[in-house]
Amino acid sequence: MDRTIFLEGPAGAGKTEYAINYLLGLLTSGREPDSILILVPHRVLGNPYQLALSRDAPWALGRVQIKTVGGLAREILDLFWPVVAARSGFDQRREPIFLSLETAQYYMRRFVIQAVEQGVFDSLRVPVPRIAAQILDTMNKAAVAGFPFTQVADRLIAAWGDRSSARIAVYKYAGEVAKQYRAYCRNHNLLDFALLMETFMRALDRDPTFADYLFGIARHMIADNIEEDTPAAHELIRRWLPRLESALIIMDWDAGYRAFLGADPDSAEALRDECDSVEVLERSSDASPDLEALAWSLGTAIMPDADLMPPDIGGDPLAAFTFEFHAYYPQMLDWVADEVSHLVHELAVPPREIVIMAPFLGDALRFSLVERLSARQVPVITHRPSRAMTDEPANRAVLTLTALAHPEWDYEPTPEEVSDALFQTIEGLDPVRAALLTEIVYRAGKTPSLSAFEIIKPEVQERITYSAGERYDHLRGWLLETAELDMPLDHFLSRLFGEVLSQPGYKFHYALDSGRAVAELIESARRFRQTVYPFEAGDWDAAAME
Repeated sequence: MDRTIFLEGPAGAGKTEYAINYLLGLLTSGREPDSILILVPHRVLGNPYQLALSRDAPWALGRVQIKTVGGLAREILDLFWPVVAARSGFDQRREPIFLSLETAQYYMRRFVIQAVEQGVFDSLRVPVPRIAAQILDTMNKAAVAGFPFTQVADRLIAAWGDRSSARIAVYKYAGEVAKQYRAYCRNHNLLDFALLMETFMRALDRDPTFADYLFGIARHMIADNIEEDTPAAHELIRRWLPRLESALIIMDWDAGYRAFLGADPDSAEALRDECDSVEVLERSSDASPDLEALAWSLGTAIMPDADLMPPDIGGDPLAAFTFEFHAYYPQMLDWVADEVSHLVHELAVPPREIVIMAPFLGDALRFSLVERLSARQVPVITHRPSRAMTDEPANRAVLTLTALAHPEWDYEPTPEEVSDALFQTIEGLDPVRAALLTEIVYRAGKTPSLSAFEIIKPEVQERITYSAGERYDHLRGWLLETAELDMPLDHFLSRLFGEVLSQPGYKFHYALDSGRAVAELIESARRFRQTVYPFEAGDWDAAAME
C-alpha cells in the first residue's frame, strides 16, 4: 500500500472486490478515512464501496471520499470561486449556479427556439428539445476531450466531407447557437457540465495554489472503471499519481461501452505506464465455463478479425442459454413471466438478481410485462434512461393533478388527461370507470375544476363504486385545500405524493416504478427552482410545468 497499482481483467474477475479489500486494508492499517479518495465515472458505481463501508467500517462511512470527477470539480470550484471567477471572466461578486442536464436544456432551448424561428434549422425535422440536447452533448464531449467547443462545427464539417451537403449549414448554425448560449452562461455565472470542466481544467493549469489544494485533499486513491471515464478524468489522475502515497487504478477489459458519451478506453489504458506495477486478474470468478465459452463464441462472431484469447477451460456455449420461439406476442410475454416466477418462487433467486433486457421498451411492452409479473407476485422496476420524464404515465398523472390545483397557470387539461390521472392514481378505478367519473365531475374551461362525488346520481355512484368515490373526494379535497397555500412546485409535488398518492387506497402505495418516476420529477423541479429562480422574472412554477 505504498505504491501505485494498475489492476486489469475481464468483467466479473473480482476487481471491485479486490478494491474493497484494498480500501479496508488502508483503513485497518491506520490511514485516515478522509485521506482516501474513490473516483468513479458515475455515482452509482460507488455503491459497492458505500455498502462495504457501512458493513465493515461504519465509522469511516461519510469520511472516505467517493466522488465523480464532475462532482469533485464542482466542489473545488465552489470553494475557489472568487479567485477562479476573476481569472476566467465570470462575475466574482456572485455565486456560481451549477446547472443540471434539465436546467441546461432549459436555457439552451431559448436560443434554439430563436434559431428555429429565424429558419436556420428548416432542413431538420427534429423537435427543439432534441436539437438543444444534441448541441449540449457536443459541447460536453468537447470539454472532456480537451478541445474548445468552437472547433466542433469545423470538425464535424471535416468529418462529413461533402461541402455541398445541407448538413454543413446546420453544423455552422449549431455552432453559433452554442456561442450565444455560452455567452449567456458566462454573463450569469451559469456553469453547465462543459463549462464546469473547462473552467476546472484551466484553473488546474494556470493556478499552482488551486492545484496544490486539489492534490492535497487525498493521499490514497482508488479509481474504478476508468475505461468508462473521460480523457479529462484520466488527465487528472495522471497528474495526481506522483503526489499520492498509494493508488489503485482499475480497468475492465470488456467494458468501455459508454464511448458514445465521451468515455475513452484508450486514454484509460495509457495510465498503465504511469503506475509502479501492473496486476492482472485473468479469469472471471463468477462466470460458469459454459458462459465464458458463449462469450468467446459471440466475440469471435461479432469481431472475426479480433485476436480474442479463447477460455482455457472447457465449456459448451449452447448450454449457457435457452432459445424460445413463440408465434404470438402474448405467448412470449407469458413465457418470460413464467420463467422469472420459476426463478423467484421455486429456485429462491432474489428478484434484484434478474434482468429482462429488450432492444426497445415501449409503453405496451412495459405495461404487459409489469402486469404479468405483478400477477405472479414478482416485484419489478423498469429503467429507460433516455425516456423523458413527461413520458412516464405516473408523472403525467401527477402533473395533471397539479394543473387542476393551479388554475391560475392557464393550462387546461383535456378530459382524457384527467381520466388517465384518476385511473393512474385511485385504486379501484379502471379506465372505463375513470372515464365515466371524469365525464360527470370535470369541468374544463378557463378555470378547470372538479365537482364532488356526491352530486352524481346514486345508480352511477354504484357503478363507479363508493370506495373509489370516497378516495376521489379525498384527493379532490386535498387539491382544493392545498391550492390555497403558496408553495414551490417541488414542495407541492412532494406533499401530493407523500400525503395522498402513496397512501393506502391509491395506486402509488405499491407501485415502485411510479414512486421512482415521481421522485425524479420532484428532484428535477427542486433543481429547476434553485437554479432558475434567482434570474427569472414571472411565474417560475408555470415555466417549470412547461
